[in-house]
Amino acid sequence: MNIRTMFRVLPLMALLSANALAAPVTINFGSSLISRSPGQTASFSAILSNMSGALVFLNSDSLNIAAPLTPNDTNFFLFAPLTLGPGASSGSFPIFDILVPLSTPYGTYSGLFVLFGGSSGASFDQLGSAVFAVNVVPEPATGSLILLALCAGAAMLRKRS
Repeated sequence: MNIRTMFRVLPLMALLSANALAAPVTINFGSSLISRSPGQTASFSAILSNMSGALVFLNSDSLNIAAPLTPNDTNFFLFAPLTLGPGASSGSFPIFDILVPLSTPYGTYSGLFVLFGGSSGASFDQLGSAVFAVNVVPEPATGSLILLALCAGAAMLRKRS
């Protein structure tokens, strides 16, 4: 094979391999980044879309996020449809919760949601995945108290001079 033919075939192969690896179900979060303060719960909602031409069973999931945040995927089992027809989409539904413990340091914690199922109720093939994040921020009231203390301190210094 000469160089010209190789440069013509490579993009075609890349395109075909990308389509072969495409997930049959897409997961679209209402918001993939939610900000919460320590002690609160971040509730994620999603729409699932079957991009394949066949019926798919939604049998299980895997939910992972960086410690110390705690995942809870009970909503998936309560609200997700059992199946999605060819080209069908679920409505928006609560899919999982992330608990932010009181001792959590501020910052952004990323996670991964993976959907399993397939052509039967006994299939556990990976159907799709999506990343999400929880941004742990101080409570608004805490920021207000700090601002108030700074203003009071500035006023006291101004009175002295």
